[in-house]
Amino acid sequence: PGALVPDLKFKDIEGKTVSLRNLKGKCLLVDFWASWCGPCRQEMKNIRPLYEELKDENIEFVSISLDDKRDDWERMLQEEDLPWEMWWNEKGFSREWGAPNEVQRAFGFFQIPFLILVDKDGKIIARHLRGEQVKTEIMKVIK
Repeated sequence: PGALVPDLKFKDIEGKTVSLRNLKGKCLLVDFWASWCGPCRQEMKNIRPLYEELKDENIEFVSISLDDKRDDWERMLQEEDLPWEMWWNEKGFSREWGAPNEVQRAFGFFQIPFLILVDKDGKIIARHLRGEQVKTEIMKVIK
């Protein structure tokens, strides 16, 4: 917490390069996940009502897939039909203990789902969010 979000690049569904830093000025809930991760998909379902409740507030929801293959990511997007920003990390997810990929190292995680909250200045203000904790932390920031 307190660190600026790393300026890493991801791909959106149209193949454009995107970065969390491009969304500076809004609070961000960022969810790192993969289609093969059951708890990740459940967490997304838990987030959906929160998104519906807060979509007109100054917060952006971004889910970043760590799928190894673009096809797996795109298939999940069709299955779940989620309304917020969906991005993909082309490098996938490192399953080797002690050898995290660039994204995992930059954000300091090895397990997913991994959710963080970022303030309007692009600083990480909460990490390892799950369940009710997500809404609690968001409400602290947007009020």
